[in-house]
Amino acid sequence: MGQQQPQCIITDQCLGIKKACPNIFKNSVHKYCMWYIIQKVPEKVGRAICNDTDFMTDINAVVWDVDLEPEEFEQNWQTVIEAHGMQNNRWLKYVFAIRQKWIPAYFRDLPLGCLLRTTQRSESSNSYFKRFESHFGTLVEFWMRYNSAVEQQRYSQRRMDTANEHSMLEKVGPMKVELHASLVYTHPIFTDFQKDVKHAICSMGVGGLTTLGVVEYHDVHDGLKHRNFRVEFNIKTNESKCAYKLFERHGIVCRHILWVWNGRQVYKIPEPYVLARWTKKSYRSIVQDETRKVIEDIDEANTKKAEKSKVWSEIYATVGVMDNYATVK
Repeated sequence: MGQQQPQCIITDQCLGIKKACPNIFKNSVHKYCMWYIIQKVPEKVGRAICNDTDFMTDINAVVWDVDLEPEEFEQNWQTVIEAHGMQNNRWLKYVFAIRQKWIPAYFRDLPLGCLLRTTQRSESSNSYFKRFESHFGTLVEFWMRYNSAVEQQRYSQRRMDTANEHSMLEKVGPMKVELHASLVYTHPIFTDFQKDVKHAICSMGVGGLTTLGVVEYHDVHDGLKHRNFRVEFNIKTNESKCAYKLFERHGIVCRHILWVWNGRQVYKIPEPYVLARWTKKSYRSIVQDETRKVIEDIDEANTKKAEKSKVWSEIYATVGVMDNYATVK
């Protein structure tokens, strides 16, 4: 990763990892996986209350709500706890005390790419590679299987890159900014962007407007959330901020900002709001080998990789012949 530390690390509540993270990743924020904590609820509070009441439904509604500010979360949490008579549960007191380590309300500003709150992405990677592994294989077999898994991923990546370069998805509304998004974003990101375009067209309304110098403060009423979200818009620079904070955590502007942009005739996404990681040209960035040397010629790198695979295949064939000889002897 170019010697760069991750901005955020999400793990379970392993004490060893808890101690190691601040020592090794000094610039990273360590958070706990929400899924692991929620999975413990029936064991810690009793399966009867979880199965026979609305406790799990109510607590999940509070925990997973990304719209809540810290004060709102704390108030809603206490309401649920008191409604179900769980004020004296020691484990619930403990997880509430460490709420800043796992509740989204306390890290809504972290750019986590769609707000990763669990280790799901890591687990899915493990599951993917397990399809290619065998517990009874040799080290050479492991290397060849792993290489096959990586090659399959690269093939899928090339197919998606081709689709992004040579096709466009249809627009869903009259917003001109959508056309610009279709030109810069990859298909999956553009599809997510379109969802907010639809909501901006159908579900937004005027909640109020105040102006202070060159900055407008729009209180945009969100019909889906049944609440207002304040958008700050600079009429000179088009700089925009929204209390919903979707851009901060996902890297795509929210429907509230889109609604303001449409009214202010901003027909092109301002450059600061187009993250390179979501664009069609992101895969063209600099590629480095294992020694951090910049690879100028991708074809040459692929040729070297093929030669290396050939050597491993010859080693594997030789080992196989020797094993058969030893068995016969």
